[in-house]
Amino acid sequence: MSVFKKLCIGPTNCFLIPDNKGYLLIDTGWPGRYCHFLNILKRIHINISEINLILLTHHHYDHIGNLNQIVLHSQARVMIHSQEVQYLKNRTKATLKGTNFTGKLLSKFLSKFHSPPQPFELRKQDIILTESVFPLHHLGIEGIVLHTPGHTLGSISLIFEGKFAFVGDTIMNLPFTSPLPLFAEDLKLLFKSWERILSYNPQTIYPAHGNSITASKLYSKLKNIS
Repeated sequence: MSVFKKLCIGPTNCFLIPDNKGYLLIDTGWPGRYCHFLNILKRIHINISEINLILLTHHHYDHIGNLNQIVLHSQARVMIHSQEVQYLKNRTKATLKGTNFTGKLLSKFLSKFHSPPQPFELRKQDIILTESVFPLHHLGIEGIVLHTPGHTLGSISLIFEGKFAFVGDTIMNLPFTSPLPLFAEDLKLLFKSWERILSYNPQTIYPAHGNSITASKLYSKLKNIS
């Protein structure tokens, strides 16, 4: 089994997934934390040039905050769903719809005070996904990318080695809300995405906020909802 690495870039969990030439990076963390990101890489003895691909689970600023600098110094390709592309190009602020009382309060605060990250212009070598399932074997990664809308309409998740699910904000593990994310554009789509993730029988689920959770916990929550 390959060993992946968890990187805490601000309040966002990012992950390095090994491939046959280096690493895939899932998300780039909170804006303004590029030096912190480099320090983490140095501590775990990884050079930024070893990052070949950056998978963006969605467009929110705490996931794409350091994208420009990481791409500049790694020359990595970027992978994102087609429904998220406009937000990279246009510095459009994210629409945050709270799923509970805490989320609703935060959405009002963040919509007023957070600034979108610097725009990023996708290049010819970058990968814009339109498929619902995208295998990564041809890139040297034992995994598949799933379209898992709900938190945003273009959210994606990675099933790695058939055992681990990296889900961005499709699932959160925070007090009083887990595994429901604080924000969602479409709750019905979100719960269908949970079903899709569970259909691949992962053992452990890794959200971008909070610790990992078991698939059984997600299944129990989904069963109670339905």
